[in-house]
Amino acid sequence: MKRNRVFSTRNLAMMGALIAMQIILARFLSIQASDTLRVSFESVPVILAGMWLGPLSGALVALVSDILGTILSGYGV
Repeated sequence: MKRNRVFSTRNLAMMGALIAMQIILARFLSIQASDTLRVSFESVPVILAGMWLGPLSGALVALVSDILGTILSGYGV
């Protein structure tokens, strides 16, 4: 895959929106039912990025959103 296609303006904007969605879904809209049970839809934006933009873009969305989410929350999920 060409590098220009992965980092086009359209793909970068889409990746940014999916990263923001993943952080919001994982950190702020998850339901903590007990100490061991957590219900969340945080993987949906990463799956969509992989399907819509390709595996490299999906991996970048997952990596960047996990790093930013850990910085925001102060702990790993």
